Amino acid sequence: MSKPYEKIETENKMNMDLFCKGYARAKEMMAKRLFDVDLEIKYTYRKKTEEEMKAEKEKKLEKEVI
Repeated sequence: MSKPYEKIETENKMNMDLFCKGYARAKEMMAKRLFDVDLEIKYTYRKKTEEEMKAEKEKKLEKEVI
């Protein structure tokens, strides 16, 4: 026979102050990126390192072989 298990109740409480601060900071950063074109270009179109270029070439070669 199986044992009867005790019912466990947990309280899932989230610290809303921390959440709101994090959310406000994220919104502020996104607004900064939207309105500062130089920052957006820096994040989006950064120069790739040689290692990243080699990795991309290898992926392309693998796709061609398959």
